Amino acid sequence: MKLKISTILKSKDPIMYIFRYTKKHALPKNIETIFIDLCERNKNYNMLVKYTLRVCKRIKKIENILYKEPLAAYNYVINVKKCRWKKAEPYIMKDPECALEYAKYIIGGRWKEAEPTIMKNANCAYWYTRYIIKDRWKEAEPYIMKNSYWAYRYAENIIKGRWAEAEPTIMKEPREIYYYTKSVVQGRWPEAEHIIMKNPCYAYKYAKDIIKGVWLEAEEYIKKDPYWWKEYERSFI
Repeated sequence: MKLKISTILKSKDPIMYIFRYTKKHALPKNIETIFIDLCERNKNYNMLVKYTLRVCKRIKKIENILYKEPLAAYNYVINVKKCRWKKAEPYIMKDPECALEYAKYIIGGRWKEAEPTIMKNANCAYWYTRYIIKDRWKEAEPYIMKNSYWAYRYAENIIKGRWAEAEPTIMKEPREIYYYTKSVVQGRWPEAEHIIMKNPCYAYKYAKDIIKGVWLEAEEYIKKDPYWWKEYERSFI
């Protein structure tokens, strides 16, 4: 079947129309150029990666489009090049998630040039610390401690103990108070109790797993949620 430009332009999705054609046929050079231009215009970079995999060859024009787009460049490296792509690294490192994945799966170790970007994202900084540095990352701690969830996880799995500097942030969220108390403090955390007791779910869990008994001060709050009050009554009353 010959692919006609007029037919392509009439289709609802020209990019997908051409891509389906490539399953059984090689694209003529002029149609390939149209396909690449359409993908670039529509920012459909993922399709360019898929096309490269389908034709089993690297295409310079596609690489010149992808290397400046962090996610597209990372996907191209992972799926096509499977090795470092120096030309794309200044762009990949602009995205903390892409930089993290690139360091983990392509470099296989620390990527110093990207660390200033990675450390500013608490999520990425935590995983970079856990899987790549495998020890405390002092430079990133001021950023991690701003996020209650990742501060708790960092204390639990990296510091493996209480993180006093981050506790004012952790104690802002009842869920994080509960898990931090259970996994790290491993006992009552009086300074945070006035916050967690106002959340019926975590007040009950705190009573059950931390206090291991009735928590009179929290009962007026637990009663506000029929489900958790019933659980509390079943456990202690």
